[in-house]
Amino acid sequence: MDLDKAFERIEKVLEDVEEGNYRDYIGALDAWQSHLEENLSFPFEAEVYKESNVGPLETGDEVRVIEVFNSTNIYGIIAELEKGKDNYQLPLCELEVEEGTPNYQFVKDYKIWFANY
Repeated sequence: MDLDKAFERIEKVLEDVEEGNYRDYIGALDAWQSHLEENLSFPFEAEVYKESNVGPLETGDEVRVIEVFNSTNIYGIIAELEKGKDNYQLPLCELEVEEGTPNYQFVKDYKIWFANY
């Protein structure tokens, strides 16, 4: 993966966010949410990847992402998921999208930003 190109794409998403000593975190989350809502093709398949297996979803579970609908200071952008007949909410950064699919790069860029903010 070429991180320079990823950071160029990330800067483009955040180009209208106010800068000071550090970027406005809430403004950046809003920019990401708008960017993802405009560019992701819903629904799409993903796999749960998270450090802790707290709750009903576990690492490796296959889910369908219905939408990104909210953001929080701690967890970033939240995704609405389906697994079977059940619905869940999970931070987008805890999901993996298969490489080569249309949504892969959008989610990967967001996760790079979130991990490095």
